Amino acid sequence: TTLFGTTASLPTGPATLALISEKPLLVAACRRLGPERFNVRAWHIQAELSGDRRADVATLTEAVARRMEEAISLAPEQWFAAFQPIWDDIRPANG
Repeated sequence: TTLFGTTASLPTGPATLALISEKPLLVAACRRLGPERFNVRAWHIQAELSGDRRADVATLTEAVARRMEEAISLAPEQWFAAFQPIWDDIRPANG
């Protein structure tokens, strides 16, 4: 997967669970507009599926990345990766 044109490692669990459960896959973002004022937006992730689970997980994860780029681009100063390193070139040497 790529994120902003750079190879990135995104979790595939959400796409896998959506496929297995046959439930919608959503990406959501919350942006601060001012003191106690927020804007929340969610995107329903849809992609043409092939029936090959591995390929479909990759396709859905790539679609998630595109929506993340859209969400982050709205307010890049408000975004940070809290749970794991995303870009391969800035991973710790031991990790």
